[in-house]
Parts: sequence; C-alpha cells; structure tokens
Amino acid sequence: MRGRPAVSTGAELTSMAGFMSEALAQSTISPRREVAEIAALPSTHASFKWLQSHEREWLQQQIEVVKVPSAPFEESARAEWLRNHLSGLGLQDVRIDAVGNVLGIHPGTDPDSARVALSAHIDTVFPVGTPITPREEDSRILAPGIADNGAGLAALLAIAATLQATKSAHRADILFILTVGEE
Repeated sequence: MRGRPAVSTGAELTSMAGFMSEALAQSTISPRREVAEIAALPSTHASFKWLQSHEREWLQQQIEVVKVPSAPFEESARAEWLRNHLSGLGLQDVRIDAVGNVLGIHPGTDPDSARVALSAHIDTVFPVGTPITPREEDSRILAPGIADNGAGLAALLAIAATLQATKSAHRADILFILTVGEE
C-alpha cells in the first residue's frame, strides 16, 4: 500500500474524508472540466462498453449476493462472500476489519494523489430467518434486499471487475469500503 495505513475505523474514515476534501479544494482544474476530460478518454468508453456487455452477469451477482443472509449485526457470512469475490477481482489488501467491514484497494498510478472511496453497506433491514428467494416477474427481480443494498454491492463488484478486465489506469487509489451496521 505504498506506506499509507489501511482505512478501517470511523476516525480514519473521517480523517480521510477531510484530506480528500482539502485536496479537491486545492485542485487547479474545475470538477466539470475534469469529468469531461475523463469522459472523453478512449479507456472510459472501453470500460463502459465492457460493463454494458456484461450486464446480465452483474444482475446475476446482485441475485447471488442477496441470497447470502445479512441481518443487522449478522453480516459475517455476506462479508466473507464479498471478501472472496473482491479478492478474485484483483483488488489488493482485501480484508475484513475488526468491526466486520470489507476493505480493498485498486491502486492508482500516483502515490501522492488523493484517494477515492466507493462505499456500500452490507446489511439489510430484514431479520434473521427472513426467506430470501429472488424471483423474476415482468423483467424485474423481486427479493428482500435486492435494491437496498444488493444493487449497491453489485455495482461495486461490477466496478472492480471492469477495472480488472479493462486494465484501466487511474491516478488515485480507489478504496472499496463495504460497511456493516447501516440499518
């Protein structure tokens, strides 16, 4: 990790958010211009094309992650499932911290660049024992937790897979933070 401590506590996350805000405030390029420049890159177009061509796979990942129970304070099975999947998608330093959050890094090319954090919560509002049987109905997937937060978790898996498949280079480290205890 190029000498920087891993992020794993609320205090560290707050400190990192402050650092990132300060770095963005000192940027000499406007956010609108930076987004436009990134959107125009051939690698960005290739990433979107790859992602779209695998859309059915991400829907299947969403269904699979929802099948793993994750009631509040009972997130360990889903955390382990996510850790295994993120490890297979080329992230570095993938681990479950002492609280149960899943953390991983897709390293950037500039060790001095501010980090970017992508986050989704692991738990669902549904109690232990809630039957979870996803089903398709009129081109929709129905299941407890399929949207909140199966969709967010599937999106992070899809982003990690896209970065791996397209070998996209980016300056900043991208931190994947999948948190427990949101509900």
